[in-house]
Amino acid sequence: MEPEVQNYITMLDDLRNRFKEAVQDMTADQLNWAPPAKDVNSPYILAYHIAGSEAMWIHQIVGQRDVSRDRDAEFQATGDCPAALNERLDSIAATSREILDGLTLADLGQSRTQPVRRGGDQAPVRWCIAHLIEHYAEHLGHLDLTKQLYEGR
Repeated sequence: MEPEVQNYITMLDDLRNRFKEAVQDMTADQLNWAPPAKDVNSPYILAYHIAGSEAMWIHQIVGQRDVSRDRDAEFQATGDCPAALNERLDSIAATSREILDGLTLADLGQSRTQPVRRGGDQAPVRWCIAHLIEHYAEHLGHLDLTKQLYEGR
């Protein structure tokens, strides 16, 4: 496996595990609570959405597999079980690893079309992977802040 690809896998695994650990012991109330501000999401939505985002960027865009994603539904998701979220993240991770494991340096330089909502422009595969890593980190920060606000309410 290419060292660059291994670095991406390691970073994604770390961020995904941090997400899983963050929600692991949450109650249903904690999972579904969102701060009283516009466009702020619950921990459940953040975890559900990041899994959908990974499926889109790695499975569909990089791996060129149709995932039939319903992004809007991700922001309506609720649930009372951290284990269900973690299973979703693990399932997405397994397919992502399969796709990433097969990438070569030449593959990383190939262009892929981004989602229409991002302008539909072309971007190298390595950019798509790096963007997902950035997206994970951003939402992990949101999750941490939401947990702090829940505890301090």
